[in-house]
Amino acid sequence: MWSSLNYFETGERLKNTLTRRLVALTLLVCLPAYAVLAESNPAILHCTGFVAVNGKTTNQSSAVFSGDRLQTGETSSVAITTRGTIVNIAPSSSAIYRDNAVEVTSGTVDFTTATGMAASVNGHKVTPATSGDVRYQVVKNGYCATLTATNGSVAISGRRDPLQQGNSTDLNDPRCDQAALPAGKVTRCAILPVIPFVIGGGMIAGYESLVKKPKPWSASSPSREP
Repeated sequence: MWSSLNYFETGERLKNTLTRRLVALTLLVCLPAYAVLAESNPAILHCTGFVAVNGKTTNQSSAVFSGDRLQTGETSSVAITTRGTIVNIAPSSSAIYRDNAVEVTSGTVDFTTATGMAASVNGHKVTPATSGDVRYQVVKNGYCATLTATNGSVAISGRRDPLQQGNSTDLNDPRCDQAALPAGKVTRCAILPVIPFVIGGGMIAGYESLVKKPKPWSASSPSREP
């Protein structure tokens, strides 16, 4: 009887040991994956039409992770949803998804967030400055960008005062002014060097016409009035 009890106890201990090891192995495998997901703050991508994700075209909803590059076409758009946030990327726009931030690289991106979703453009970081739902829009064209606070106020890195609701401000790259020069417009520095050349050329041509002597007439030359 004692041998039967010992056998039973040994079997139970072995079973418990195997169970504990299996649980430990499962945690060892799964926890790093959960940690990566939590750290990278994945979100869901909802496509309207075909959009490019890291250069690959898709029209399916999928997870989006930090570092993913998004590009919409002329007739497509995309919405990024994550906890307490919706980010809408308009047609003909591009952006890079970051951890709790979206970098606007071109076009129009609208933010609606209650969890502090930030935007970055031209080296400026934009974050909600009021609690509750905050809505703001970033429009980037080349080196030029405009920020509009549509609901609530937003803070801008490097600036003391937040941008109040209903107001807009420029977040331009230093190269914006030069790039925004209208096509076909010639700057003064470009036209001035041409003026002396044109004037000088005209003066020289006029001078040559005045001092140029007529060829002497000869019998072989066509007749002319004396």
